[in-house]
Amino acid sequence: METIDYREVLYSTYVSGHKKHTHERVSEGDKNRFLDYLEWCYGDWLVPPSGNPKVLDLGCGSGLILSLFERLGYRDIHGVDLSEEQVLIARERFPDVALANMFDYLKEQDENSFDLVTGFDLVEHLTRPEMIHFFREVLRVLKPGGRMIIQMPNGDSPFAGAVQCSDPTHESLYTSTAYRHILFASGFDVLGFKERKPRPVGLKGYVRAFLWECLRGGIKAAHYIETGAPSTNIYSRVFACCAVKPS
Repeated sequence: METIDYREVLYSTYVSGHKKHTHERVSEGDKNRFLDYLEWCYGDWLVPPSGNPKVLDLGCGSGLILSLFERLGYRDIHGVDLSEEQVLIARERFPDVALANMFDYLKEQDENSFDLVTGFDLVEHLTRPEMIHFFREVLRVLKPGGRMIIQMPNGDSPFAGAVQCSDPTHESLYTSTAYRHILFASGFDVLGFKERKPRPVGLKGYVRAFLWECLRGGIKAAHYIETGAPSTNIYSRVFACCAVKPS
């Protein structure tokens, strides 16, 4: 049987075959609402924009996270992505976006050169060896005290399969406990983990937030009934982590 490089096959059609919606134009209203959500969810983890910090989004796509950086007052903004379709869109507003493999890009960066590195929906595409290499490279390019924010599927969620199995390029699925171990082994200090939960804004938002708290109480109880011990207490199907390079 012919040996097939499944990554080459799948990634060559990743945008048009799987993520077509991510490079289509979305309304400014939808974009701004999502940026509002990201700021509410992760804003307290971001480094202050004063002092002109150098920030980088890995797997930046068409530049959504870069737009959040711009909104919050960052000026030294960088991104990298492997999709030419999306990079062309991102470069319309952010000329420093690179078209490259993120490992090659990180290898070319100077040590201690970034204040903040983000990677949303990225690390689940890596094998265990690749993940360790990735975290060590991010650690290298971060300044002492610099932060990394990552978002990924949550192995402790009963809904994790809907995310993990929706993308044939996903390689890994871990809980916050496992990520804490991997990050510690890679040299990071972990600041914390967060659910990506409903934002209580407007009637619909408040209802969703209330119902989510009810649902997560049931999930937590089910964990305890089965095991007799507490769990991670993070149950959304996607969650995030902030890690810091020791000073």
